[in-house]
Amino acid sequence: MNEELIQSVSKLLQEWNPLGDRASNVKDLEGYRYEAIDILSPISITKCSVKDTVANVLSEAFNLELDESMLSHYSEKIENLINEE
Repeated sequence: MNEELIQSVSKLLQEWNPLGDRASNVKDLEGYRYEAIDILSPISITKCSVKDTVANVLSEAFNLELDESMLSHYSEKIENLINEE
């Protein structure tokens, strides 16, 4: 996992912004950087489903219910980035 991939996934998560308005109140959000790392780590090690990993990381980190269509859309984009590596 390289820094460029982390930044790319972080940018996608910022674009999506699953927290919505709550994002401005989250301490140390840092543009979803830590969530990007948390998403990429298990995928590179265990080859887990990208969609399941994204859902698990974001749900556990922020205790929120994700919009299924947005989850699918951004998970696919993240998977494409990973496959380009």
